[in-house]
Amino acid sequence: MELIENLLSVPLGWLMYFCYQLVPKYAMAIIIFTIATKIILLPISIWLQKNSVKIVAITPELNRIKAKYYGDSDTIAEETSKLYKREKYNPFSSIIPLLVQLILLMGLVQIIYNPLTFIFRGNEKVNNAIVYEVTKKEQLDFDSSSLQMQVVDYIKKYKDMSVFDSVKEKYPKADVKGLLKEIKKSDMELCGLQLGVVPSKDKGWALLIPILAGLAALFLCVAQNAINPLQAEQGALNKYGMMIFSVALSLFLAYYVPIGVGFYWIWSNLFTILQQVLLNLVINPKKHIDYEALEESKKELDELSKMAPKKKLFSRNPNADKEKRDYKKFFSVVNKHLVIYAEGNGYYKYFKDIVEYILDHTNLTIHYITSDANDNIFNMAKECEQIRAYYISERKLISLMMKLECDIFLTSTPDLDNYHIKKSILDKNIEYIFVNHAMNSDNLTLRTHALDNFDTIFCTGKHMVLEQRAIEKLYNLPEKKLVETGYCLLDNMVKNYEKMDKVKNEVKTVLIAPSWQKDNIMDLCLEPLVENILKKGYKVIVRPHPQYVRLYQEKVRSIEEKMQEKYGKMFMFESDFSSNNSVYQADLLITDWSSISYEYSFSTYKPTLFINTPMKIMNAEYDKIDVVPFDIKVRDEIGASLDVADINNAGNVVEELISKTEEYHDVIDKFKKENFFGLGEAATRSGAYIIESIKEKIAIRKKGE
Repeated sequence: MELIENLLSVPLGWLMYFCYQLVPKYAMAIIIFTIATKIILLPISIWLQKNSVKIVAITPELNRIKAKYYGDSDTIAEETSKLYKREKYNPFSSIIPLLVQLILLMGLVQIIYNPLTFIFRGNEKVNNAIVYEVTKKEQLDFDSSSLQMQVVDYIKKYKDMSVFDSVKEKYPKADVKGLLKEIKKSDMELCGLQLGVVPSKDKGWALLIPILAGLAALFLCVAQNAINPLQAEQGALNKYGMMIFSVALSLFLAYYVPIGVGFYWIWSNLFTILQQVLLNLVINPKKHIDYEALEESKKELDELSKMAPKKKLFSRNPNADKEKRDYKKFFSVVNKHLVIYAEGNGYYKYFKDIVEYILDHTNLTIHYITSDANDNIFNMAKECEQIRAYYISERKLISLMMKLECDIFLTSTPDLDNYHIKKSILDKNIEYIFVNHAMNSDNLTLRTHALDNFDTIFCTGKHMVLEQRAIEKLYNLPEKKLVETGYCLLDNMVKNYEKMDKVKNEVKTVLIAPSWQKDNIMDLCLEPLVENILKKGYKVIVRPHPQYVRLYQEKVRSIEEKMQEKYGKMFMFESDFSSNNSVYQADLLITDWSSISYEYSFSTYKPTLFINTPMKIMNAEYDKIDVVPFDIKVRDEIGASLDVADINNAGNVVEELISKTEEYHDVIDKFKKENFFGLGEAATRSGAYIIESIKEKIAIRKKGE
C-alpha cells in the first residue's frame, strides 16, 4: 500500500505544485487541484456518462426481460448478461468514480503531509536536514506521519533562523535561505488550522471538516439522484442506500485524514455535481433514451419514478472574445520597441507625460497592455495611430509575458518575476523598467524583493537611490540602472496649481484625506478629530480614499450621514474624486500615511498634519538597511505629526500650522529641491531615456547583423 501511495504522490505532487504556484494559498491550490483532476479525468467521466445513458436506454428491454421471466432469477441473469454483451455495457463501471476518488485520496494524503517535498520542492537531503533540526529543537516525534507539516508550522513561527545555519553550511549550493523564506511567507492554513491537522486527534474546529464532507456527500447524492441519468432511474432502496453509504464514508474518511484531504473531498463532491450538469448538456440523455418506452416498462413492473429538470449554470465571459483577439493581435506585430503594462484604467496617469513626450519626439508605436477591458486607453488608441491597446487579463498575462519580445517593457506594477508578471523566456535582452506610483519609500511600501528583477528604475528622489543601492548590497544583487527622472505627477500638480485662480478661503478650510489601509483615520479617530478642529472655527472637508469608499460603501454612507447631521454646514464629505480643487484650495491637509501629503505640500507649499496611525509595512525587512524610509523622515519636515492618543489636541496643532503657513513655504521648497530629481523635467528625463535606450538597442542589433 505504501508503494502505491508513493507512486501516486509523484504525479499528483507535481500537479499540486503547479496549482500552488498559480495561487500561493494552499487551500485555494487544493480547490484548483480538484478542478484540474476533474479536467484530467474528463475522458473517464464522458465514458461513464455514455455508459449511464446506455444502460438507461436499454432499461425498457431489461424491464421486459424481468417481466417476461418474472421469478426466474437464473434466466433473468442469463438474458441480462446477453443484453450487456450485445450493447458492450460493463455493469461495474458505476464503481469507477469511487475507486478513482479513493486512489486520489491515497496520493493526496502524502502530498498534504509532505509539503517540503511536494509544494516547496526542496532538495531531499536539505529537506531531511531541515526536518532533523526542527525535530531536534522542538522534540517532535520522528515517526509522525505529519512531521513535515509540523516542521513547516514551526518554521513559520520562528523569528531566529540561525537554527538552520548548519544546513546552509552543509549544503552551500542549495538555496536554503530562499526555501526558508518561501516557507515563512506561505499560506498553509484553512480558517486558522494547519491543513495537516487530523480531526480525530485535534477535535475542536477541525471537526467541522468531516461534518461539511458528510453534508457535501449528501448534497451530491441528492443531486445525482435527480440529474444523473442512471441514478435517477434507480429504485428508492438503491438511491437511499447509496446516500447513506456515501455520507457515512465521507464522515469516516474526513475524520481520520488531514483536513486538507477532507477539504479536497468536499470540493470534489461539489464539482462532481457541476460536472454532471455539464455532461448532461454535452451528452443529453433525452436524445438517446426513449422515456415513453421506459415509463411503460416501469408500469409493467410497478416501478415508477420521476425525471428531474436540468439547469444551465454558466454564462459566458463577455470579455473572452476581446481578450482572444487582442492576444492574437499583440503577437501578430513583430519588432515591438516599447511595451507598457497597466493594471487598470486609473494607471495611465503614471505614463501619460512619458507617452506624450515619446509621441512628440518620435514615430515609435507604443504597445499598451491593460487588464481592464474598459480602460480609456482604447478610446485614445482610436485617436492616435501610434498607440495600440490590448486587453489581457492577469491570468492570460502570464503566458504573454513569458513569450514577450520587445526592447523595453515599462510598468508601474512591482514584483516582476515574483508572481504573474514573468520575465520573457524568449527574449533575454528586454530592459524592464519600473516607474513609481508615488514619491514615498519603496523599501517600506512594496513587498520584500519587489524590485529585484527590474533592470532599470525611474527614481523620483535621492531616497530611492539610497534605498536601492543599500538593498543591492544587503542581498548581493547586481546594480540596476537608477535613472534620476523625478515624478511626473508632481510636475503636473505644480503646473495645475500655478494655473489656478488662488481663492482665499473666507473661513480657513482643513481637508482630511486618510489612506485606505487598516486602522486609518476613518477607523480610529475621525469624529474626535473633526470635532476638535470645528471648535476652532475652521471648516472641515473629509475626502476618504476612493479604495476605502469602494470597499466600505455602507460604512462610509453611515459615517457621512451621522456627521453631516451632527456638524452641519461647517462640515462636508467629498466623494467626487474627479477634481482636485479641494486638495489645492485647502489651508491645511490632514492625513495618516497617504502620499497625497507630498502632492499637496510640494504643490501648494502649505504644511501637512500627519496622524500617527499604525504604519503600513509591506516589507517586514525594511529596517535591515540603514536608510530611514522617506515616509517617516518627511513627517516632521513638511508639517507636524500627532499621535492618536493626543487627538484632542488636534485643534491647537491645526491652528499653529495654519498660522505658520508662510514660514513653511520656504521650508518645503528647500526640502523639495534637496530631495527630488528633475523638478519640472520628469517627463523629459523619462521619455528621453527610453528613446535613447531603444536607439542603442537597435544600433547593437544592426551591428550584430
